[in-house]
Amino acid sequence: MPKEKQTIPLAGFLEISAFVAFGLAVFLLGLSFSLQIPLPTLLSQIKESYVFPYVNSATVDEIKGVPLHYYVYSFTIFISLSALFICFLFSHRQNKPFSFKEHGRLFPQITTVMLICLASIQTVNRAQIFYAEINVFSGLSTKAKEAFIHPAHDFAQYCVDVLPGRHRCEFITDVDLTINRYLFYQRQLAYFLFPVIDIRDIYYDKPVDCLIIVKKNADQNVPQGFEIRGLLDSHHVIAVRKDSYLDNH
Repeated sequence: MPKEKQTIPLAGFLEISAFVAFGLAVFLLGLSFSLQIPLPTLLSQIKESYVFPYVNSATVDEIKGVPLHYYVYSFTIFISLSALFICFLFSHRQNKPFSFKEHGRLFPQITTVMLICLASIQTVNRAQIFYAEINVFSGLSTKAKEAFIHPAHDFAQYCVDVLPGRHRCEFITDVDLTINRYLFYQRQLAYFLFPVIDIRDIYYDKPVDCLIIVKKNADQNVPQGFEIRGLLDSHHVIAVRKDSYLDNH
């Protein structure tokens, strides 16, 4: 009687997919229990935090202070060791020596399934962001869209209108420019002002003849020797040096 041909577990792509899906469910349940986060909340955080488009890149958020990529790496290790363990038990049951060469082909398949899962999460998240942006921008004029995307655009245009000619200005603010969103605003403002107005000391050979002040009660905090030339609101002020030629314009 011919000996029955033995096969290894997780041999097909569908089996691999089912195994990864089952392993993912077990991993998420364990993660939810260990972090004390309800499973629906955890799933929502993963979906919304994995890849968020920002400027010219994408950011990955944190869950309980740990970057999400660490959880992805942890799951990769968990699912790989689980697959090896199942193969080891299967080989032991068949009284066959465990062979990394024989079972190593599982890892490219597991990696492929995981990449499909991660790409699916990103696609769903990006689709939801795109749908939300359609709702926000629908019906807005081009100028309104620019103001929404680039909050510094209107103030920069106001500064250019108020200050004729080219100038080197000092940018004064009370916000912490080490915080990303505030730094981004300052960089946007510098971009839209240049080359008419320089707030990045590019025109280093020119004296500072004006101030662009973005701070609370800016109209009440103009340094001595300067006077207000433009007042967009109480938080956005343009001041010029009293002895500059701008004082006579």
